[in-house]
Amino acid sequence: MVDGPADDEGGREAARPEATAAGRLDAAAAALLRRVFVPLCLLLPAATYARLWFGVDVTDEAFYVAMAHGFASGSRPFVDEYSITQTAALGLTPLVWAYERLVGSTEGLVLFVRHLFFALQAGTALVVFARLREEVPRPVAAATAALVFAFVPFSIPSVSYNTAGALLLTAGLLAATFRRRLPWRLEQVAAGLALGGAAFAYPPLAPAVGVALAVTARRDRAALPGLCAGLAVPLALALALVAHATPSRVLEATAFLSTSRTTEGLEKVQVIARGAWEALPVEGPARYALALLLVAAALSGRAAAVALPTLALAFAVRLDGALPRGQLLLAFVALLGPALRVRRASDAGGVWAVSFVAAACTSHASSNGFTNACLGLLPALLCAVAWAARAADERPGERGAGARASLAAGCCLVVATLGAAPFTYVYRDAPLSQLTATVDAGAYRGLRTTPARRDLLGQVARDLAAASADRRSIFVFDDFPAGYLLTDLVPRGPGMWISSPSYSQVDRRFYVRSFDEDGPPDVVLLYEPFPDAARPAHDPLRARFAPPAYDVVVEREGYSVLARRR
Repeated sequence: MVDGPADDEGGREAARPEATAAGRLDAAAAALLRRVFVPLCLLLPAATYARLWFGVDVTDEAFYVAMAHGFASGSRPFVDEYSITQTAALGLTPLVWAYERLVGSTEGLVLFVRHLFFALQAGTALVVFARLREEVPRPVAAATAALVFAFVPFSIPSVSYNTAGALLLTAGLLAATFRRRLPWRLEQVAAGLALGGAAFAYPPLAPAVGVALAVTARRDRAALPGLCAGLAVPLALALALVAHATPSRVLEATAFLSTSRTTEGLEKVQVIARGAWEALPVEGPARYALALLLVAAALSGRAAAVALPTLALAFAVRLDGALPRGQLLLAFVALLGPALRVRRASDAGGVWAVSFVAAACTSHASSNGFTNACLGLLPALLCAVAWAARAADERPGERGAGARASLAAGCCLVVATLGAAPFTYVYRDAPLSQLTATVDAGAYRGLRTTPARRDLLGQVARDLAAASADRRSIFVFDDFPAGYLLTDLVPRGPGMWISSPSYSQVDRRFYVRSFDEDGPPDVVLLYEPFPDAARPAHDPLRARFAPPAYDVVVEREGYSVLARRR
């Protein structure tokens, strides 16, 4: 009898250090979530907005804006532009048209479209917050929703098929799972409109939209009429577009796009898998160790609690200007979602599954492979982070105190890394510290870039102005869609972005035929910043604009301006 109380007291004494340690870990987790995770997330909108003014890209971003500018100037979809990615630009066209009519020119157009991108992010974040507050505490919901502002693929803060497709998909998926019902099921109509808009902006997302409908029907058949009503609007627009351009033109554009694809089928899957392996931010044995940890995390929630901060830290120390590591981290964290999921998370599991299908679509459709998986995985990222934050905040929860503290630290590291990534990687421009010159005129007005690029834009604009007297149309090649934004001449040609033959497989005789059918341009801007680059012995496109049909009116290092002989 004497030994009984003594043993019991000793047991309680032995348990106290363990209980104290667990309590300290729980306190650390709570402090990290409330004092670090939430404030960091809420800083993301301001950081993203400040980033809008930095960097001038004369290729991809110029292509997005130039297509909308071309349509606003009278270019015909699938007739004057053959890129299958033009549908997102069509959605942007009314706003660009209104801006150009209001301003009277393209002055500041690129920065205007960047503000539209920020507005699209904000609208998506509001939908995410409204949905997540039904699942997690409001501070966590607001913080997770703010992660939408960290989504800036390739650090190009513009409205494009990439960003419009991904953000509309995210908004549509979250809206489709609302528990709160609005009058006439308006939340489902809005969800259908957003999902249809995602597929319209980025057609490869159509299979994911179909899966979203199937998942929603399984959960709530009563939501289908509203979803279908919303989907009917972008579907009708797509059908009207095909009918106006004629189906043969659309099929020709699709075939034209396929000529630039280098891999298909199983080979493409291998390319994506190899891209995921090479995207891990460590080398040698450490890469194998990190890969094994991620595999273990996919099978075990405990391993996921270790993998989350480890993965984020590995990416954080490798942030540089060489790769868009932020979006690679986004993809890996999103893929951890099922292991981070708490048992009581309801419809978010379906959101994650649809997001995974979308990632398969975007990575397979793009030549970038795994790098573009982030476009489909944005909803999955939001689910994964919300689940991790919720699991870290539960007392008691499904995981131990150590795992909860590790998850809280992981959430903080993920947010910090995603927020810093756009400031360490500037797409096709110099590092942020070297962007010391402000463009003071033209479509790029207000943006900061290098003095050399600012001077180039100004010089090209002046040369085009001098050559454009009494002329109406222009064609630009190679790899310089920015040229269309530096002149008042109307775009003329089968595409806004003509790739160099040194790496493009497109038969350039296709472009020549289009000019024979639709008429030649009055002015041609031949851009060749690397004149010594390997080129084919005979370029039919260059031959089409050779004398006596065209005269060289300006010849400078890196480019020439040609005018059609009258």
